[in-house]
Amino acid sequence: MSEAEKKETKSGEGDNHPNPKVISAIKKIAAGVVAECESQGEHPSEVICSFLVRAHILSQGDNVDLTNIEAMKEKELSMLTHEIAEKVLSTGVPEIETMKLQVRFETQYALSMEDIRKRAHATRLKKNDLLDRVVEAGTNLKSNSQVESLYRSIFKLLLQSCGIPEAALQRKIERELAGVLETVFPQSQLVSFDKLSSKAKRDHAEQMADVVMGIRLFNRELGEGGLGIEDVPHLALEEAKVLSKRMEESSRDIDRKAEKYDKVLNFEHMIPGSIASSVDMLQNELAHNRQIVLLLNQLLHDSLQGVDSIWKLHQKFRSILQQLRSLVGGKSAVPKETVYPHFIQLSNIWMAMEKEREYTELRRKVYAELCPFMDCFKSSILPTDLAKAGAHEAKLYNDHKNTRGEVKEDKKSHDDADDENEDGEEASLSKIVKTVKKDKDESMEKILSQSNTTPYRIVKESTPEFMTLPLEYQGFCPYTLVMQGGHLVPGEPQAGIITYKGKCFSLAGLDAMKRFCKDPEKILRGVDRLVRKSPHLAHLLCVQDEIANFAIPHFLITDEGALVCGGAGPSSRDVGTQTPTHFLPERNIDPKYSWNEWELRRRALQMASLTDKKTTSAQTNKSHYRRENATQYTLPKPYADGSMPGQGTQTRKSQGTNVPRTKRYFAGLRGKADGKFVEKKIVMDGIEIVEQT
Repeated sequence: MSEAEKKETKSGEGDNHPNPKVISAIKKIAAGVVAECESQGEHPSEVICSFLVRAHILSQGDNVDLTNIEAMKEKELSMLTHEIAEKVLSTGVPEIETMKLQVRFETQYALSMEDIRKRAHATRLKKNDLLDRVVEAGTNLKSNSQVESLYRSIFKLLLQSCGIPEAALQRKIERELAGVLETVFPQSQLVSFDKLSSKAKRDHAEQMADVVMGIRLFNRELGEGGLGIEDVPHLALEEAKVLSKRMEESSRDIDRKAEKYDKVLNFEHMIPGSIASSVDMLQNELAHNRQIVLLLNQLLHDSLQGVDSIWKLHQKFRSILQQLRSLVGGKSAVPKETVYPHFIQLSNIWMAMEKEREYTELRRKVYAELCPFMDCFKSSILPTDLAKAGAHEAKLYNDHKNTRGEVKEDKKSHDDADDENEDGEEASLSKIVKTVKKDKDESMEKILSQSNTTPYRIVKESTPEFMTLPLEYQGFCPYTLVMQGGHLVPGEPQAGIITYKGKCFSLAGLDAMKRFCKDPEKILRGVDRLVRKSPHLAHLLCVQDEIANFAIPHFLITDEGALVCGGAGPSSRDVGTQTPTHFLPERNIDPKYSWNEWELRRRALQMASLTDKKTTSAQTNKSHYRRENATQYTLPKPYADGSMPGQGTQTRKSQGTNVPRTKRYFAGLRGKADGKFVEKKIVMDGIEIVEQT
């Protein structure tokens, strides 16, 4: 292998993880492309512009250093932006239309899936909120107002489970729901419901909603209720069947177009220079049609699986209804343990069919995105070229009949001649590649592991899992693709499959198989070079992951992890849980309970640490009822005169003033008969007492 080939092969190695710096540079260039297109009155998608930027740089040999885009000159960047803008604005160019088709398909599929996810998330949040309200209203029931609040919360939960908006609620539906609720949850069960834990209340309320829905479905079958419920089984089945039929018809139409291209291109490759049309243009148009057929078949496969799932759900639904009919019959009362599980099954099946309807709607939207690309350019096949190719094909067919002796009446001799020719080709092929025979005791894993250096041929007769083997390049022949410069020819698995380096390849006949096995590395390198030269083939052949930063999903997610066209991306999720502090009633509260995991770990480490610790103590008579005290004091620096700051002198003299107080009293009122009545005053001035008469 030459140095150039080694370098090219190395650069083509798979890189499923995008380089954020490269993706950011591509989006920066794409922003300039969008601005230039908008200046001309067009508003292209940012994703399409980003993808075409990467495709353009890839087709030019990756001559732009996207990791250092700041180093590009402004003139070079402007020229690059202008060239890509011209491609974005162009119409009717097959290879550009193919890449736009690939981006539109991936974008619409991602947005539709995100829309389903968001609706399911919103429904789940609303249901959880209603369940929380039921649990809150059903705790410590003591008054009639609390009971009314509980029933009101349960009724809203039933409306949400049945898919009935409150604004569209009719009086008849309300009465029916109230009657079924009274049957499922009578007031006699309030006491037992109040004693349940929060989790048990949620489970009971959720189960109750499923039972009510199941009862309404059963009543609808009996013609005695189920107002406002659509015929989901019939609608889901019909919608899926109609969509599958439309996609199947479109796939057949595009296949017929591709056959015309194949006929003309085969004629040209057999006799070069026979047609006037451009071979490259025809091959690009054929690739566009092949891409549409592949995407249609992918949608059709999913749609047919959906039809099968809906049919099975419908059969199971009818079976459960029949079982309920036999259980209920004409009885006035039936044990709930017998019928409630059946009602819950009815509700779950109904919800599953609703989900299938959502996926059918998703496929319908994606199919609608494909339709404009089915006739986005005029075919380049000239009528004269098609007529020449048809005449040449008829001539080959007649020559083949004459050569094989089919004009003879002896059919046996013709069959023998065919067998001899096939045996000769098989013998020639067996000299180059080993074919796994029936009598060989080799497992599929062993063959794939041995094919790392040597190609092996697998035939249908000796491989039970033959039909489920994943084919590289979407089943197209790599040898024809390389040797004919991009002509997409489906392989012929009935002739066998070649496994090499753990991968399976389908070739267009025994001759192509033989030539491929002579030097498979050369063919695989040729495919890689062709894909880099014609980037629209990368997603068609499913080799986009082998080219760095070229997968469309890389351009669908913004730097913040959200879809470019809206909606949160699946890269990260914020998840939180909330639990009550105490699950049990208040009389059983554990004072040592802690919800914090780190606090529990700290306690566990503390307990584990105490196991190897020992505490000792001693006490004397003097230390009894005493404690040790200690103080520490730093002396301040003395003044220049040697005195200490904060020190002074204090005398024992205390001086103050008091207001004189006068006391009056009378003397001589008792005693001697000749006593004299005297009024006296005492003035107290400080400590001195002066008596006055």
